[in-house]
Amino acid sequence: MCLINLQRKVHINCEYLNKAFELLEGKLDTRLTRICITIVSDSKIKQLNKKFLNKNYPTDVLAFHYGKTGDIIISAETAQVQAFEMSHTLEEELLYLIVHGILHLNGYDDTHAKSYEKMKKKQDAIFTEISGSLNAKR
Repeated sequence: MCLINLQRKVHINCEYLNKAFELLEGKLDTRLTRICITIVSDSKIKQLNKKFLNKNYPTDVLAFHYGKTGDIIISAETAQVQAFEMSHTLEEELLYLIVHGILHLNGYDDTHAKSYEKMKKKQDAIFTEISGSLNAKR
């Protein structure tokens, strides 16, 4: 996994996320050979959301699948707001969104109630295990 931070408004602890990637790679059943996570601003993710999904507003995470590779785009500003709302650190919220994006890249869908619940259960389980391991090492 690679991490690219293209925004400057929100400070991100990349060391935490890189440690999370090491743990995630061992926990995920994926056929993808490469996943790139890009952190952007609200204005950039709004542009991408409009261009690819015809939705003219910022979102927290977008996932794009290209055969054996995938891109996950996350808004740092939206993640920061959600972190506060969920009583997470910013890095924990970014990890939660990364897990969400990876599940999308691996075929999970959250458009209907039943598939949303299945995806959320898996996402919560992975997040809890990874964040618990990381927090125990602090």
